[in-house]
Amino acid sequence: MMRGEKDGLSPMQRVLFCLGMMVTAVCSAHPFLGAELSVVMFLWARVYGKVPVGKYLRMFRLPLGFLALSGLVLLWEYSGVREGILSFSVGPGYLSMTRETVLRTILVTFRALGAVSALFALGMTTPVTELTGVLKRLHCPDLICSLMYLMYRYIFLMYQVHGNMKQAAEGRMGYMDYRTSLRTTAGIYGNLLAYSYRQAGANFDAMESRCFDGSVQFLSGKYRKDWRKTVILVILVLLEIGICICWRSWPAV
Repeated sequence: MMRGEKDGLSPMQRVLFCLGMMVTAVCSAHPFLGAELSVVMFLWARVYGKVPVGKYLRMFRLPLGFLALSGLVLLWEYSGVREGILSFSVGPGYLSMTRETVLRTILVTFRALGAVSALFALGMTTPVTELTGVLKRLHCPDLICSLMYLMYRYIFLMYQVHGNMKQAAEGRMGYMDYRTSLRTTAGIYGNLLAYSYRQAGANFDAMESRCFDGSVQFLSGKYRKDWRKTVILVILVLLEIGICICWRSWPAV
């Protein structure tokens, strides 16, 4: 290994691997494949990315909540006749849960679970600077890459400022009752909006003074080519694609 080279998978390899898994999950015709892919991506993030199990599960609760809410919506359909496993009279028609909606909900939910797990594992193992470098290698416009990175950074800056404002308001009894808490919340978000405009202008002036030309540049590390790991990833993706093609015994919905 040459001096300065990093050992491990390059960002492009990680992106292609996770995107391949995501496409496989979306195209799957059986919910088992989505569940199996979510387990595979969790193990990959744990073994390769060294992500602690507790941290992974805590952060994965938010997408799981969205999937659960979406599944509850997909369970129901509106029709003019009473049918299905369960139905309620709503206006001139009925809100019904049928066998088809249950099968569809299970399939769509597990498809989404597998795809979200792939993107989640990518985000947990690849810094945003490396993702930006991959987009530039794929000839994504520099303006989009720069804006993506700056917006990503500003999310955390604004979150920190919001936390400081909220802590200061709590110290001044700004949440002592419901009416006061509403007034305090409105004031915090109004001040946060004004602060974000001022800070954006100040940062842009600082960037222009440093010869900013519309593109944010990053130092990209060099990775040693490990053909063994590359072959393992290719075999894993091809195996999942084969399972996706062969396993189509789920009832048609």
